[in-house]
Amino acid sequence: MDQRRSYAEPRRADTRAAQRVTLIGAVLDTLLGLAKVFAGTVVGSAALVADGIHSFSDLVTDVFVVVATHYGRQAPDRNHPYGHGRIETLATLVLGSVLIFVAGGIAWASLSRLLDGVPIAPPGYGAIALAAVSLAAKEWIFRYTLRVARQIGSRLIEANAWHSRSDALSTVVVLIGLIGAQFGVGWLDALAAIGVGLLVGKIGGSLLWEATRELIDTALPVDEQRRLREVALDVPGVRDLHHLRTRTVGEQILLDLHLVVAPRVTVSEAHEVGNQV
Repeated sequence: MDQRRSYAEPRRADTRAAQRVTLIGAVLDTLLGLAKVFAGTVVGSAALVADGIHSFSDLVTDVFVVVATHYGRQAPDRNHPYGHGRIETLATLVLGSVLIFVAGGIAWASLSRLLDGVPIAPPGYGAIALAAVSLAAKEWIFRYTLRVARQIGSRLIEANAWHSRSDALSTVVVLIGLIGAQFGVGWLDALAAIGVGLLVGKIGGSLLWEATRELIDTALPVDEQRRLREVALDVPGVRDLHHLRTRTVGEQILLDLHLVVAPRVTVSEAHEVGNQV
């Protein structure tokens, strides 16, 4: 029971931290979405309205992350002896896919506007200021979420952080477009958006690659395996080891290995050597 309690308590703290930062992001997305849709409707800026809708779409992702974090960080049970970390991995896979679709939508819509030469009316400095405030807020939540993700070792929360960064990048596009439209150079919006779409797509592809590697039980890098081997060989009583196998499940590293000890030690002594390793 003591081991289970020592395992569960830090994971519960990590889960609370993950859910707290996600809920803060959800509240921020709601407020920014309402403000951008209202302001965009008043000044007649389709780009600002679209950016507000994009902020609302992040709420779906936030709910998804809260649910996946809750179930993915539960302690091991009889049916899941290795824990539930794969739930977070699967959710990261979905988030990576979402980012790629967002990237494609940004790039395609911007390319269409560039080719069609759609005129953009001057939005006014109030709309530009709102976009700037939104950009600062999304960049703050990105950095905050990324810091929490690295503290608790959650790829899912890190993926959600990069999702916030993609929203910030889309706001950069809108801001450039609004400034350009204010001074009669609206085509800057389309060019900047295409570049942002490519960047967001690269982030989504990286998340997909990492999640896929975990799902197919890819081993740790060779240098990390070498360090693990050296640590084990330094334990008194270990003569050799072989069949060292590694994989990751969520934020955990699972390790299997065969130890070679002296032939005449007792079973309990050999078992204690294993415990020390």
